[in-house]
Amino acid sequence: EPFDMINKFGADTLRLALVSIASPDKDTIWDEKVVLGSHKFLEKVFDYFSNLNLGKSDMVIENKLNKTIKEVTEDIDNFKHNIAVIKIRQLFESFEEKQIDKKIAENFLKILNIYCPYITEELWEMLGNKSFISLSEWPKAGKIDENLLKQGELIDKIVGDINNILKILTSKGEIKTKVKIFSIPNELKIYENGVKEIEKRVNLKVEVLSIKDASSEKKVIKAKPNKPGILLE
Repeated sequence: EPFDMINKFGADTLRLALVSIASPDKDTIWDEKVVLGSHKFLEKVFDYFSNLNLGKSDMVIENKLNKTIKEVTEDIDNFKHNIAVIKIRQLFESFEEKQIDKKIAENFLKILNIYCPYITEELWEMLGNKSFISLSEWPKAGKIDENLLKQGELIDKIVGDINNILKILTSKGEIKTKVKIFSIPNELKIYENGVKEIEKRVNLKVEVLSIKDASSEKKVIKAKPNKPGILLE
């Protein structure tokens, strides 16, 4: 069984790596880094679904799934498999630290199945399905709320920015327990609504303020559209 699983990982890894670097209008140049990256990605997917604790998905994830299904379907029809793989990986990254429901789990595996048939078949069975994933219908995209997607992207971006700053500060031995986010007025509500999610993902107390309140701080803080000011304390 362990040897069989290694073979499945190997076959799917090579297939995913090949389509990741292949382009209909360019020569394919083999890159070992792509193979290693593909293997690492599939390990993450397998670990996530092997330990999956199903729950209620948020609306942002549902919208991202619908948009990914729509775009990946078009990319496959146009032989843009390398672009399709990027979007599938981005979708996984958007929920790998969250709970998802069974429908989203199944639809994700369905769109990944075209490139990784062995691993997805294994994970499909783990979800309790009796039939083969290869015999299931290709998922259809539901409604897409672009405003909700933008909100999700802004939250993802601010979380990434905060975590990057934390890594730098931690490497210097500096410990922070709170982060202040200074937003332009038009985006203030987005960050206020996302406080709980941001706190959970950065493991810090979060306070959202208007950039107008930054004048009371000792440091110069600036904010632009899609890029709020960040102050760690």
